[in-house]
Amino acid sequence: MLPGPELYINYDLARTTAMIITGNETAESMYDAYSFIDWLTMLIITTSFYILTMKLITKLRR
Repeated sequence: MLPGPELYINYDLARTTAMIITGNETAESMYDAYSFIDWLTMLIITTSFYILTMKLITKLRR
């Protein structure tokens, strides 16, 4: 399990994302940006593991 996204997501990236999503830099929009980036990171990691696992299973079956 990953720690809080504030520890591994760059503040400037989160601030830029908050400005794109909501147009302002409040505490709530920053939390939303951190959550969005965290969710996207998890999705990319999970999808990568899924694809690699499926390729490995397919290769082992042959």
